[in-house]
Amino acid sequence: RLTQEGVILTADEILYRPGAQTAIARGNVVLVRGPQRLVAEELTYNTATRTFAVGRFRVGQAGILAEAASAEGQPDSLTVAAATVGYGEPEPLAPALSARELEYQKTPEGDATIAARGNY
Repeated sequence: RLTQEGVILTADEILYRPGAQTAIARGNVVLVRGPQRLVAEELTYNTATRTFAVGRFRVGQAGILAEAASAEGQPDSLTVAAATVGYGEPEPLAPALSARELEYQKTPEGDATIAARGNY
């Protein structure tokens, strides 16, 4: 288990490299930051820059569910590949957005923007 400034990282195995300030988590990875919960099989987290890179994952927060092939960046500024984001439980008529790439940015005021590029 690794904790840092409101971020909790758990996994079957976490290898921490102090020189690089990097944690590599493998197996049943869960990254929690406030109400956000990300689930994956492998994740690399830099404790100095608070950036991460992850392969296939799922994430949820307050009725919004997303899954994607990969993501990298910080929790407030992410680039996500091959993503589907939906509101509510996944159902045939539930609203959803799919894109080849999503760019998520949180503004200093606390709002967020999502830019979608390419059909998926």
